[in-house]
Amino acid sequence: MSIQCIRSVYTNKIISSDRDLLAVVFYGTKKDKNSVNFKNIYVLQELDNPGAKRVQELDKFKGQEGKKYFQDQIGHGSDYSLSEVLWVCANL
Repeated sequence: MSIQCIRSVYTNKIISSDRDLLAVVFYGTKKDKNSVNFKNIYVLQELDNPGAKRVQELDKFKGQEGKKYFQDQIGHGSDYSLSEVLWVCANL
């Protein structure tokens, strides 16, 4: 559901204001990938203009196969710090 929402925002931005910058950041993940090495925060897409390539990357996470792909590639965790999430977002 959240991937569909992100995809919808990207699609709308491509049509209406393609100069806006967007990023995708997941928190509460098993794996982490961010510039400050905080645990359980995964930056899927860095801050950049929306485009077809970024939408296609999101499509990997659609449907049941996408859920499995997400679990395999990023995973779910339960521990995170909201202040660290906001710090990562502020430093994209």
